[in-house]
Amino acid sequence: MPSKKNGKKKSAATTKVPKNSSNTIATDSSDAFSSISDISRFLFDYSALQDDALPHDLPFVGPIALVDQRQCNASGCKVVHGRGLVVTRDVSPGECLFAVPALLSAPVDEVRRRFLEIHETKRVESELNADCSYGEELEAISEQILLEQVQSLCQSPGAGGGKKEEFRRRILDSFLSQMRSDDVPQTKMDVLLAKSSSKSNNGRNLENETILRIIRKNAFGPDYHSYHVIADWWLHNSSKPDVNSVYGRLLGVYPLAAMVNHSCCPNAVRIFGSLPSSMTNKKWHYLKSQGGQRHECMIVHANTALSKGTEIRWSYLPPTTPFNSRRQSLQAKYGFDCQCTRCTNEQKVTSYVSSDEWILLSKQLDHWWESRRTNSQQNSQQNSASTMIESLEQWFTTGKVISSELQRFMRVGYASIYIEFFNEALSLPSIKSSRENNDDITNLLKLASQMHFSFVSCNNASTEHLSILHLCYDLVSLLHTRALSNSDNTVNTVSQVRFWTEQLKRVHMIRYGSLGEKLENIRFVMKHSKAVLRNRDGWYAVNAHFI
Repeated sequence: MPSKKNGKKKSAATTKVPKNSSNTIATDSSDAFSSISDISRFLFDYSALQDDALPHDLPFVGPIALVDQRQCNASGCKVVHGRGLVVTRDVSPGECLFAVPALLSAPVDEVRRRFLEIHETKRVESELNADCSYGEELEAISEQILLEQVQSLCQSPGAGGGKKEEFRRRILDSFLSQMRSDDVPQTKMDVLLAKSSSKSNNGRNLENETILRIIRKNAFGPDYHSYHVIADWWLHNSSKPDVNSVYGRLLGVYPLAAMVNHSCCPNAVRIFGSLPSSMTNKKWHYLKSQGGQRHECMIVHANTALSKGTEIRWSYLPPTTPFNSRRQSLQAKYGFDCQCTRCTNEQKVTSYVSSDEWILLSKQLDHWWESRRTNSQQNSQQNSASTMIESLEQWFTTGKVISSELQRFMRVGYASIYIEFFNEALSLPSIKSSRENNDDITNLLKLASQMHFSFVSCNNASTEHLSILHLCYDLVSLLHTRALSNSDNTVNTVSQVRFWTEQLKRVHMIRYGSLGEKLENIRFVMKHSKAVLRNRDGWYAVNAHFI
């Protein structure tokens, strides 16, 4: 799911909007936000969209401003490094901050064609390597296609420039605006959105390495599945005719989104809706060059209350990445060590806990997580998820130096193992049988509740958070069903069902924002997320491909 971001940036801090800044946009708010009050058609009704029937004119820029560290220094505010986006008024959870289509993207059908062609050649030449990372190979192909698109933009226009050349210049300038702020000072919002051109010719002699560096640090890769999972799916399902229709993008360029700084405790969440492939409006004619696939639109919502002047930030890595892996990846790919609250707390574990028991357990947890991330078969040789989670929870109980806040951060980092643990537990006879007592279910619900509140404090409304909430609802529903069948008092179970129903609804409305006036839209999204997140290969079984 990772987004790739500017390596110059570090974890974000709270900021104040600088006054009289040419680089900011005074976006007020209520009027602008009211015009994007229903994003449901981007999510599950996009096939009905027409050029003149969009829910909102795109790109949409909500109550945000682009600020530069140098401007902040002059006005007394603080941006962690380079440029950043801040809110220009108080914002509620679930409010839309911006919505933008991809400036450029690697067409899924072309990426898949090249990937399968390479592997067919390897099969013929007997060069398949069991240790080869197919995910990294797929990522490299996606980067190469974007490189070719930018190279085409850099070519001289020749005869017949005019409006076409002006629009090509806008796209190129928008792409270049993602470079370091030292290289492209005084970046304007309109340039990031390809609404205007800087009138420069800086891109005409771009070297390939420079282009690739911009792509690798700023383009957004798969948001739900990793490259490893997609590569494995394509290799084993290559004969299915609709195998590429479930993805709208493998790698896309969103220059405005590239301005968002990093934090492992994000205050914004992004989703990807779909635009119709039939769009021929002059404003979007560049989309036609990407083939007949559906085109994605990034929609960003606040996942917590933000006061005026707060810097928008999200994680450049999957939120459920353990501390050691986060630190290594951020340093290797983006060149910085994150100093957010989560990282500074988790770093304390290595500084004041030196027991052999923890060192061994942390290695096992990290290795298990890594093999799941890469879809490795080595996972079958490891300890079960239940064994490791039981060991971790026991360590939390006996390790008096581990604060409740730190436990929440660590649970989020190992959330994929917790989810695997829950799935293992749900298959136990004691859970399935209605004749057993409720202790096992109650203990599972207690731990799942701790996971929910961990996500509320860190990575609220992430996909993993939704998965945990669906689990909590199913567990209390099971308790309620047993109470009914045994003629027990249901006052407590009814209360719990209502509580978890409200939590599900609230978090979905934060992640997906306003879904219009139809209550059925909210029910559909909740049902859809459960189908995707709580079923094996659920992503491939649904008709609307968003999460």
